[in-house]
Amino acid sequence: MTEAKYMGIIGAALMLTGTCQGVSWGAPVPVGVEQNEAGERLQREQQERQDEAARRNGEINLKNIVVPIEQVEIHADGKMTEREIRYILPELYRKNGQIRIHRLAQQLQMANESGAAVFHADFHDSAVPGKLAVTLTVKELSSQHGAITVSNTGNEYTGDWRTTASFIQSNLSSRLDSLGVAWVTSPEKFTDVQQGALSYRYMTPKTLGTWNLNASYSNVDLGNIASSNLAGILEYTAKGQGTNVGLHYQKHLAYTAKERDSWDFGIDYQRSNSKYSITFQAFIPFTDAWTQDYHVTTASVDFQHLERGRQHVFYWDAGVASSLDNAGKNYQAVTPGSDNQFTAFRGNLIYQYRTKTNWILGTRWQGQYTQQHLVSLAQMGAGGARTVRGFNERAISADKGILGNVEIYTPEICRGLRLLAFVDFASLANNLNANTNTFGNERIASAGIGLRYTNEKSGLGISLDYAKVIDDIEGTDSSHRRWNVNCSYRF
Repeated sequence: MTEAKYMGIIGAALMLTGTCQGVSWGAPVPVGVEQNEAGERLQREQQERQDEAARRNGEINLKNIVVPIEQVEIHADGKMTEREIRYILPELYRKNGQIRIHRLAQQLQMANESGAAVFHADFHDSAVPGKLAVTLTVKELSSQHGAITVSNTGNEYTGDWRTTASFIQSNLSSRLDSLGVAWVTSPEKFTDVQQGALSYRYMTPKTLGTWNLNASYSNVDLGNIASSNLAGILEYTAKGQGTNVGLHYQKHLAYTAKERDSWDFGIDYQRSNSKYSITFQAFIPFTDAWTQDYHVTTASVDFQHLERGRQHVFYWDAGVASSLDNAGKNYQAVTPGSDNQFTAFRGNLIYQYRTKTNWILGTRWQGQYTQQHLVSLAQMGAGGARTVRGFNERAISADKGILGNVEIYTPEICRGLRLLAFVDFASLANNLNANTNTFGNERIASAGIGLRYTNEKSGLGISLDYAKVIDDIEGTDSSHRRWNVNCSYRF
């Protein structure tokens, strides 16, 4: 029996029994099959540790001049050899002995932000008149870091809670290259949720560049996702595997503790292999199953700007991604009406300001624009702890739109503890055509309060938010997640 035929039979039967409310056929892959939390958490953990290293080491501010160097003396307290230090700071070992101070400062900043070591260069007179000597002090830090995180970012099908274990080695080959791994599961349904991620970063100080390789794999079994109202009549099961691989190269134009400008060039591959089955037990009993297997490959270029001040942090990026595939029927089976190829413009903006009385004001925005109807993997999602609190993870998704967030943090009530108030907002839209079967425009919003606790000495961190939905998804009886909880222990 064809999918269209049994969908018609089921729809008619459900209307006769009065139980079709809340059932939507032809929808994209259910949330949870395509989403991989391990990769997202690993990238956030690596970025947070890099930001901490930048704040800890401060500014290296040297003028853009050239000086002659006669001798480099190294004082190292770890395992790094002179050969490895030459790779990390190649400007110190130029053949002509003419050191570009500004380029050296950039390489020192890159090295210190790795979090694996602290480099300090001291210039002084040498025994040769008219030339300088450099004493380089290298203090190696702990390069192995772990974290355990528990959060309620799951769903009703695979358990509400997620446990994440991550490990980062920030100096794998003594060249300040970083390797990270992460694993996510559901403590309630351990065998139904298995997600893993790997990330490798390799710096090329001579060219002021960074290579980033990210990969993740997800295996999720949602079980029966049919409404409880249909128990004994209909069983609709979904499970699937997802694979993500990305290779990016960042070319840094400016690299100081105060400012960083970079171009990011990347290739990303995403694959989703989902399996579904329907068992209908009324009127005309039957069982059928089908598979949706497709992938999306994109090439992207982005410009990134980061600015740090004594009281503020400002970041923005803007870029474009274009698909390299021509999937045809595979895309149509997943997202009816979607274009075979697409181009999407994307951007992010983050601003945070700390007042003299230690209040913190922050805002975060994300946007995407395209003229095509996108397949599910390429769409922009909204809902969940990182976008619009009060809703389930990725409650809605669409071709284009904007996500916004405003937060206000109180001064510390006690050491490491702050309260906050927030407003989250999303406005999404789809590019409709004769074959699409989704909404045109949708807005969701929430407001709430929360707390943040961080104990740097013990490594304990707690995030707790309560959200009230102030603009719900139109025309649906969607479930909400009022509380967002995240507890982490870093070691």
